[in-house]
Amino acid sequence: ASKVNDSTYTFVMPNKEVSVTLVLKDIVYSISVTDVTGVTLDVPASSIGGQEIEINVLSIPTGKHISGFKGVTTEKKEINKYVFVMPFENVTITPLLEDTISVGETDGATLSLSKETAVYNETITINVTNLPKGKQVKAITVSDNVNVQTVNETTYQFVMPASNVTISATL
Repeated sequence: ASKVNDSTYTFVMPNKEVSVTLVLKDIVYSISVTDVTGVTLDVPASSIGGQEIEINVLSIPTGKHISGFKGVTTEKKEINKYVFVMPFENVTITPLLEDTISVGETDGATLSLSKETAVYNETITINVTNLPKGKQVKAITVSDNVNVQTVNETTYQFVMPASNVTISATL
């Protein structure tokens, strides 16, 4: 038989009965990992679709933990071991590292955070409550000179950097 394209083959019919057999092979899809500083993963480079794939976390930066992976839906099996079912397509896996958000000086007000840990580029909301009588918010600051946006007089937002941060309020 001669291959015309991926789905068409031709042959010259002889002057006798023939048997045609179709042999299928699995499509192998690639698995790539986005380089994240300080993170080392052990993941196979490829697999066929439908197979359970194991991700072993070999190293992560001190003070951080992996909250999951972008690109695939994982299940945590044990410390530093995750699995996913290989889709029927190439995948790129990006480990998502969470950092801590701490509250520093508040001048007597209460700061409530939408989250206490977050991944890089996630939007965090800060709500200011229990202001002392006669006081208003003068400034909300986030360490490392992170830009803080005012939503209203008691609600603020910032985009999480790739580091732990401390939030403070000045009244």
